[in-house]
Amino acid sequence: GAVTVAQILALQGTTATVTFANTSAALTGTTVDILDALDSAPAGYKGAIKVTDTISAANLKIINDATTGKITLTNLTHALNGTAADLAAALDGITGYKGNVRVSDAVDAAELLTINKATSGVVTLDDQTGILEASAKDLIAALDGITGYTGNLIIALNSPAATLAQLKTLNSLGSTPGDLVLDALSAKTNYSGKASDILAAFDGVTVYNGSLTITGSYRAEDIAALELLGHPYTLSNKAQALTVDVADVAALVTVLDGTGYKGNVTVTDTTGTAE
Repeated sequence: GAVTVAQILALQGTTATVTFANTSAALTGTTVDILDALDSAPAGYKGAIKVTDTISAANLKIINDATTGKITLTNLTHALNGTAADLAAALDGITGYKGNVRVSDAVDAAELLTINKATSGVVTLDDQTGILEASAKDLIAALDGITGYTGNLIIALNSPAATLAQLKTLNSLGSTPGDLVLDALSAKTNYSGKASDILAAFDGVTVYNGSLTITGSYRAEDIAALELLGHPYTLSNKAQALTVDVADVAALVTVLDGTGYKGNVTVTDTTGTAE
C-alpha cells in the first residue's frame, strides 16, 4: 500500500533493516529525507519522487538513479554544477527546469544534448575544447545558446545528410573555421544555395566530394572566395553582372573561362573608377 517518507524514516529508527514492498510508492520530502528513505527502496523501484527543497546535482543523480519514475523539483530555478556525466544523469527526464547549469569537465554530445534540453537556463562549459559527434540536428540542439565553442564538431556516420542550413549553423558555432567534419553521406551530397550561404556552410570544410551550385546573384568577391574553398561548384546564373578590380581581372577571367558565363563585367582601378 501507500507509504510516506515520514513512516519509512520512523521505521528505520526502530529496526536495522527496512524495505517497503510497493515498488510504485510515491515519495515526497526534502533531499535528505528522500535519500534516507531510498535506502529502504525495493529492487526495481519505479515510484514518482517530489523533492521539496533545493538539491545539488550529485544528490539529484542519486535520486534519479534510484527510480525510473517521474521526478518533480519544487525549486526549478536553482543552479546546478558538476561533471558532465553527473549532470546528464541528474537531469535525465527532468522537465520544467529553468536553472543555470555549469559543466566542470569535458562533455560529449549526448551529455550536452541531455543537459541543454533539460533546462531553459544558461549552460556554461568550463571546457569548450572537446570533440562533439552526433547528427547535425543533435549537434545544433546540444550547442543551442552556447557561444565560443572551440572543439571539433563531427557529423556522425549513418545519420541523415545534413542540410545546407544545418551546415551553415554548425560552421558558425565554432570559433575558427576548419572545425566541422562532414560524415560520408553529407560529404558526397550535392548542395545548392546563395553564394553567401554556401560560403558560410563550407568555410574551412576540407573533405567534400559533392558539387555545389550557386543560385541567385553573386559578386566577383564571392567567386574568389569559392575558389579558395577548393570544392567544385557551378554558377546557375551565367548572366550575373560583375564588378572587379583591375588587379583581379586575370584571375576572374581564368575562373570563368569555359563556364558559359555571358554577363557584363565592369573593371575598376584601385580608386574605384570604372574603366
